[in-house]
Amino acid sequence: MLYLHGEEHTEMRRATAKYFTPTAVNAYGPMIAALADELIGELLSRGEMNLDDLSLRLAVEVASGVVGLTSSRLPGMEKRIEAFVSGRLDGEPLAPLKPSPLRDAQMGGAVGLFFALDVKPAIEERKKAPKDDLISYLLERNYSDQDILTECITYATAGMITTREFITLAAYQLLQKPELRADYVHGTEKERHAILHELLRLDPVVTMLYRRAEQDTEVGGQTLRQAPPLP
Repeated sequence: MLYLHGEEHTEMRRATAKYFTPTAVNAYGPMIAALADELIGELLSRGEMNLDDLSLRLAVEVASGVVGLTSSRLPGMEKRIEAFVSGRLDGEPLAPLKPSPLRDAQMGGAVGLFFALDVKPAIEERKKAPKDDLISYLLERNYSDQDILTECITYATAGMITTREFITLAAYQLLQKPELRADYVHGTEKERHAILHELLRLDPVVTMLYRRAEQDTEVGGQTLRQAPPLP
């Protein structure tokens, strides 16, 4: 989806939107609630845990079901995703921070592990028994393994990492503000959504979006030229 343009991009968005409709999201509700209860139970039994880790596990397990990443050869997919998104392997930053052959090799290794242990097994499983998920849909469209890997990385960052960040942000705000937390806990679903939307508006996870200008546009007395056509 990242590299499609125009009608192809619109068609892809339209085709995959079915996985994120209100009806589809509501269907995930019982699974999300059960997983949240399990994580909270683990927190209570241990007494202290890192909220980033808990929220990442929640976001990854939910989104992986939508994408179809449910046949991993080894546990720990959330750590493999975090490795190539955050630039850290086993909690240690990739070295050096600026581009280099070593860093490129480390990043390639992180993505390679994600492909070998998570994406490729899911592809093989969906070829045998397609399901109603993104990977099955991409296979129907004859996407290559590399194309599917690209889509999985896209959803890993957009559907997992950003969700983890938003859960952590919301929890921080609610824990810091007892009155807001009370409004959220005792509010209706509509009122809770309004609180979450306001938190997201005030502190968005994605702060900058890039768009291609399809015609010359004037902003503040400066003319922004139409973007050249894509190759």
